[in-house]
Amino acid sequence: MKCAAVIIAGGESRRFGSPKALIRINGVPIILRLAAEAATAGIDDIRISANDPDAFATFGLPVIGDIREGCGPLGGIHSAIVHTDADEILLIPCDMPGISSNELNSLLASANDNPAAHVVFAESPSGAHPLCAVVRRSILRHIESALDEGLLSVNELFGRVDYMKVIFEDEEPFLNLNTPEDLARWEVRRDAP
Repeated sequence: MKCAAVIIAGGESRRFGSPKALIRINGVPIILRLAAEAATAGIDDIRISANDPDAFATFGLPVIGDIREGCGPLGGIHSAIVHTDADEILLIPCDMPGISSNELNSLLASANDNPAAHVVFAESPSGAHPLCAVVRRSILRHIESALDEGLLSVNELFGRVDYMKVIFEDEEPFLNLNTPEDLARWEVRRDAP
């Protein structure tokens, strides 16, 4: 099956105050680090889901804008599926700098082992991570129906289709950077012996 990776970077980053995908970790923008992890996981077709292509123009990756604007992450997933010809799309949230090819490969392997699931997503001790997932093209009609109904919740949509959770015991890769304080805490944890 053909697989593409799409880094979800379309959020407004209100709590952070600047685009989270452009945060630099050790001098490297998170988005480039995540793209490198996707490449290490064996994916050649890597794209960015964002509505501001100019912000990402220097990274050399195709930028996918929302087809249905104002629909949040579900709109980004919709556009990711429509704008690729892949059978499976590996979704990677731009605000999880700890995600590595290990977690991505686990998701891809679980999707391969569970062909009936429309979506395979990560769950860590803090809960489900629906934007760290493998979605199949077969979910597109469900997304379009949900958007037509005005449903914007990714969690609620995934609850309506055949899904599988991949349980990860380690919380570290799934820590979100929603505020500058989150970034400071993450850097302290990362640098701790």
